[in-house]
Amino acid sequence: MGIGKTEMILAGPGTGKTTTLVNRVIELLRSVKDKNQGIILCTFTRKATEELTQRIYSKLSMAEVNRVNFLIGTIHSICYELLSRYSNNDYSDYSVLAEGEQIHFIHSKLKNLGYPTEKGWATSEDLAAIFNKINDQEIDINNTDFSSDDDIQLACNAYPLYRRILERFRLFDFASIQSTFLSEIQSNPSFKEKIAADFSFFFVDEYQDI
Repeated sequence: MGIGKTEMILAGPGTGKTTTLVNRVIELLRSVKDKNQGIILCTFTRKATEELTQRIYSKLSMAEVNRVNFLIGTIHSICYELLSRYSNNDYSDYSVLAEGEQIHFIHSKLKNLGYPTEKGWATSEDLAAIFNKINDQEIDINNTDFSSDDDIQLACNAYPLYRRILERFRLFDFASIQSTFLSEIQSNPSFKEKIAADFSFFFVDEYQDI
């Protein structure tokens, strides 16, 4: 699973996929000699991150873990960490809005987004879902006809302003942190080179959830 080699484990529930992955990470942490042959291990939820961390750290000393660059976390936390460390743009002071926090934030900015404040919580939930879908599915809102649905059209009109407000307050939501990371990888060669210089092994657990 290093540079130039990709492996995938396909098997049913309870067959030991995660155990195989954990054992491979432990093997690498014990055997890799170069600190810059780092390891990134990502999964989908905080609970899964905690479980993986416990399983790995219960088998290794801190000295063994600290021998190489090692990142373990959710997709979002790893994207944030890599952006903070390696991007030429300064993301180190950004905060990340969790799902519930994103809805609260949108609710507090309804007036700024062109919605009457009495629209309330349900509208904020709907806007969060639409904004995230635009981002996750890379929908080109400028070249898509939403005229048959006024609510979606209004949300699409508000989306660019929402992104500017996030930037003004130095915030990421879960969707924008991923799209920002992807944009940096695609447009900033030095960003990708810095990551590749420090990490050689990349593992993804529960990929079907991602």
